[in-house]
Formats: sequence, C-alpha cells, structure tokens
Amino acid sequence: MGDGFVETFRKPYIHEKTVIVCVIIAAILLLGTIVTGRNASEDTETAVHAVSMMYLDELAERRGQVVSSTLSNYAASMNAAVGLLTPQDLSSIANLQAYQARMKQLYGLEKFAFVDSDGLIYTSRGTRTDIQLYRFDYKHIAGSEVSLKDVDGAQKVVIAMPVDQLALEGKTLVACFMEIDMNRMLKNLSLQTDNKNTTFCNIYTRKGDALTNMVLGGLASETNLLEALSNATFGRGNSFQSVAADFEAGKHGVVSFTYGNIRETLCYVPIKDTDWMITYLVRDSIINEQISSIADGIAKRSLVQSALRP
Repeated sequence: MGDGFVETFRKPYIHEKTVIVCVIIAAILLLGTIVTGRNASEDTETAVHAVSMMYLDELAERRGQVVSSTLSNYAASMNAAVGLLTPQDLSSIANLQAYQARMKQLYGLEKFAFVDSDGLIYTSRGTRTDIQLYRFDYKHIAGSEVSLKDVDGAQKVVIAMPVDQLALEGKTLVACFMEIDMNRMLKNLSLQTDNKNTTFCNIYTRKGDALTNMVLGGLASETNLLEALSNATFGRGNSFQSVAADFEAGKHGVVSFTYGNIRETLCYVPIKDTDWMITYLVRDSIINEQISSIADGIAKRSLVQSALRP
C-alpha cells in the first residue's frame, strides 16, 4: 500500500466532506432566507396595519366633516328662514302658520316650529304642548343646538336656535326648531357598508346609542356600542375603559378588539357641534388576508432567489 492507496482512500472522503459542507451552506442559506422572509413579513404586516389605520382615520374624519357640514347647512337654512319673517307674518297665528308652510316648502324642512316663553309650540298646523319631548332648553338656549327626539322608536334630528323675543298675539317667541327624520338624513349622507360587508360606517351618541339599528356592523346583539364593547376582549394597549372615556370626552381614537371570536378595529371621531361620534369599523380578517398575500409573495420570491443563487 503506497501513496496511491492513500490517495484513493482520501478522494471519497474529501468528496463526502464537500457534500456535507455544501448541504450545511445550503441549509444556512435557506434558513437565512426564511428568517429574512419572516422579518420582511412582520415589517410588511406592521406597515399595512399602519396604512389601514391611517385610511380608516381619514375616512372617519372626512365623513364626520360631511355630517357636520350637513347639519350646519340645515341650521343656516333655518336662520335664513327666520330672517325672512316680517311684522305681517307675526300679526296673527294664522299668518305665522302660512309663513311657516312657505318656509318648509322653500327650504325642504320637515317641521319648522317656534316656542314661546311658556313652552307652547307653534307649528304650521297648530299649537302643541309636548315640549317635554325635546332635549333643548328653550328658556336658556344661546346658539344653534343639535339633539335627538325619540317617539315610539322613531328618531328625529332636532336643530334648535334662539330668536329675538318676537311678539305674537300677546305671547313672546323665544326659540325655533326644525326636525329631520333620522333615516332620511342618514340616507342622504350615504352611511352604508361597502359591497363586500368588510367596512361599516355608523354614528353613535357619546353614551353609545346607535343612530341606526346596526351596532358593530350588525354583529352585536346589544343595541348600545359601549355595552357591546364591555363584552369584547381587548388587545395590548387597548381597554374598554379608555374607549368609554374617549366617548364621554368626545375624543378621537382607534381601538382593536375581539368580539364573538372575530377581531375588529374601530376608528371613532367626534362630530363638531354635536354629542355624536362617527365610526368606521373594519374586520381584521380583511387586513390579514391582504397581509398574508403580500407576505406569501415575499417568501416565495426569497426562496426562488435563494435556489437560483450560484
């Protein structure tokens, strides 16, 4: 046995060692690719989630401005109508009623009424004594106010404002108001879900009462948002108490939670000059589907690049 035998013996050994080293290197490259892909997926998830929250926030802000502008336009119409009031219109209740009928038709008002210092309501069809159904203080109202009226389950939006103590047959008119059917107003505002039922827009009072019949996109059995959220499970950094405090204070916020085994994110924004909060709700499963699609693409491209790498 000479050098030839040793050389013959070493060749298979060296070949085997080379194969093992190559396998180890390939494993390291593959592991590195997987780790890199996973990190990229996590970064992508964070970025997509952040963009989604910005998108929701922008939607809520814009829709809130639309609602506020709509209410302001109604108030401006009523103010303009009061500006057209003449001494002749105040010469008798009959003349006042004729004037109110004209203003309702001119400005498309559902109801246009005055209130005297005793709380008697004057409409285009006669007088009423149910001032207790309204939530504005006609004796001390200082500016335009928006409130809700709920009679037999039907909600009305009420916009009230003071008037300069107008004399009418020995009485003094101190305030005026108009009513808008809630469903009619919301329909005009196009508060609706998207075609795939993945995002939902709604308006709630600061106490959590829904201005529509739908809470959490119809998922909740409760009729009050805060009551529904009290039964939800919140993630890190979020809590029911913080949401309730935001609603009470009329503060903007975004919160993620799980309700009925479904993860959701809710963005809420106060509506100017009201005690209402407009919300946008999105099912997190929709965001996750988009993230998973992007992440899978990143992982596949990384593996292909690793396999083709010389």
